[in-house]
Amino acid sequence: MCYSLDPYNTGTPKYSTAQEIYEGLQTLAQGEEIGFIAQFAPDVSWEGQDYTYQDQGGKLLEQFERLSGYGEKLWIMDLALSQVDSNNAACEIHDLVYEALHNSGLAKRVSFKRLFCDIMLGGNTRQYAEIAQAYADELGGLSRFGYLENMLAFTKVMVTRGTPVILSPYQKFSRALFEKVCNLKLPEETKVIIQCRSLLTAYDDFIFGIRVNQALYDEQQHFWEQKAARLQAAYEKKLAGLWAVAERHGLLPEMGAEIRLLEEGAERDISLEDLGDD
Repeated sequence: MCYSLDPYNTGTPKYSTAQEIYEGLQTLAQGEEIGFIAQFAPDVSWEGQDYTYQDQGGKLLEQFERLSGYGEKLWIMDLALSQVDSNNAACEIHDLVYEALHNSGLAKRVSFKRLFCDIMLGGNTRQYAEIAQAYADELGGLSRFGYLENMLAFTKVMVTRGTPVILSPYQKFSRALFEKVCNLKLPEETKVIIQCRSLLTAYDDFIFGIRVNQALYDEQQHFWEQKAARLQAAYEKKLAGLWAVAERHGLLPEMGAEIRLLEEGAERDISLEDLGDD
């Protein structure tokens, strides 16, 4: 079994499929960056600034759509992803078996029928369509695709057809399919995949940094607001005490003007010594 480390502990890192990359580029190109930053920096002007993530995302989106047929052939970008992630491609090849059984374009690109007939069916091409359909149906009932699951599914199909499998050819088949995928000539696709991932992860880090800074700013603002409230409360308490002292010593008429100045924010130091004694 093969797992990829990721912060969400789901076993799948972000931007591990062409669909995720495509959606990420679309979101970025629609101006999310400017709108997001505007929430925290409304006074910042972006006019005339050409090197934003949005601009770069728009250019990569054009290339991505051209190579993937505007999203109609995302499978070809998934093949490029398999080449980039060659360490995990051996695990993902089992998913590819199911996809190829349902996608004629993908199957043709990786020579799926030829490999399946030569290795899985021992050169028998006449029964390919029937067995491939039964195999696809059997795989469709699985919760996940893996070496053991796919191998047992094929064995079950053949046994149901009255052809027992002594030594499953699935291991040889999956290895041959893996080598075929790794040797496909997809230089432009893999280049774009690497650039897209780099941009999207950098943008995620950028936005994460903004959010962290904003959170720190909000925390500091809350702290100083609380401190100001405590100072205000302490000031009002001392002012009330000052009124009480003045009233006790019969100085309210004389203190009225001084108190008014304090309430208006005048900077004057008045201590109990200034009040004098009776």
